Amino acid sequence: MFFIRGVHPAKAVNATTSGIVAQPLTFWHLLSHSFVLQLLLLLIVSVSIGTGAMFEVALPALLHNQLHTSASGYGVIMAAFSIGTVAGSLAAGGLGKVPYRLALSLVCFLIEAALVILLPFMGSVSIGVVIMLGMGLLNGLVVVTVMSVIQGQLPMHLIGRVMSLISFAIYGPYPISVALAGVIVPRYGSTPVFLAVGLLIGVPALVGCLQRSFWQRGGVKLIR
Repeated sequence: MFFIRGVHPAKAVNATTSGIVAQPLTFWHLLSHSFVLQLLLLLIVSVSIGTGAMFEVALPALLHNQLHTSASGYGVIMAAFSIGTVAGSLAAGGLGKVPYRLALSLVCFLIEAALVILLPFMGSVSIGVVIMLGMGLLNGLVVVTVMSVIQGQLPMHLIGRVMSLISFAIYGPYPISVALAGVIVPRYGSTPVFLAVGLLIGVPALVGCLQRSFWQRGGVKLIR
């Protein structure tokens, strides 16, 4: 966070009719005052934690210990997730003119959280394939939609810093989540990991869905 604070942009040179020069929006002001950006960052961190803990540790342990399947079962399930992600990313292009894109993204997060909680109770690899296909589809929709909304609303001088922060939110928690899952799964099994990840994603998404601002016809704004 310290290294991406950057240099304050130059002050605007065009004065308003009253003679007052507009002050440019700073990175720290945006981060501290934009509830929408804070919520999206929290969700991105939650998904990153879930990706590492689930896919790298909990899911292989679940398939091996409960379904007694080989590496091929794991490969088929992960392939289903990848296919769903590609399909969701392509479908997200059709949401360009939908006024409630961020609100719909939060609903997708909620459904994805529910699917995560269902994963440890799948009775077969085929059911797991269906669940992971749905998760991938929702994941692709959400990633493209959220990124396009954020980049479309940010001032040009803040795009680099905010995207750097988002990249850190995506990749930073990954090794920590894998390490924690590596401690939890041998002692308590894989189910607690899935339940915790589902709650990490679902609770912030539910909080966002309950905010009236997300359902405004013009769409919610990062900067008010």
